[in-house]
Amino acid sequence: MGVSSESFAYLKSIKETSSPEEAKKIIRLMKQYADKNNVQQAGCIALWTLGLSEKNKPKLLEYGAGQAIIVSMRDYRSDPPVLEACCAAINNLGGNLYALMRMGAGSEVLAVMERYPDSPRLQEHACGALRTLATSKANSEALIKLGVAEKLRNCMITHVDVAKVQKAACGAVWSLCRAEDSRVALWNAGIAPLVLDAMRKHPDSAKVQEYGCGAIWTIGYIYSMVQ
Repeated sequence: MGVSSESFAYLKSIKETSSPEEAKKIIRLMKQYADKNNVQQAGCIALWTLGLSEKNKPKLLEYGAGQAIIVSMRDYRSDPPVLEACCAAINNLGGNLYALMRMGAGSEVLAVMERYPDSPRLQEHACGALRTLATSKANSEALIKLGVAEKLRNCMITHVDVAKVQKAACGAVWSLCRAEDSRVALWNAGIAPLVLDAMRKHPDSAKVQEYGCGAIWTIGYIYSMVQ
């Protein structure tokens, strides 16, 4: 069954100021057209747009956005534009992020990083998703067990000259540092020198500097422990 022009027009009409109730219709369209990659991409972009509003973030998960996004990631593992939109949408979710991890969001995001190591856009948006997912101690520890440190290390080395990727990666590191075991794992993986390299490489990027300082500040106490 083809997708109506009205459906696409609706998805593109979503704004930051739209009601979070619109998420229900977006998710229905994603389910209805599960076999259409362009609907999945447009649907995730619409969810991302809704999530630009802080008041909308927790409602999106409540209405089922997390499950819809993860289903799309699993169905379109070989479709970079869909995966990029999915990761961006995760970055703008809020509320019960532990439940989102239990749905498999962490594994799917890390799989994207492993599958597309040379794509700066996918690495950037995947790191953004990790930053959001890691905003609790339990999620941070779970991501470490899934191998996030190695994925971040590879990402930062491969895309050392791309400021947007370094900003997102430093943000993910900072977020992951909420748990002590995570800080130790990141230190042992050699992440701290890579954060410093990012700050040296991109002195004019305010966000690289901000996120880099946050990451070094939270991970830095380990340095004093090993001296």
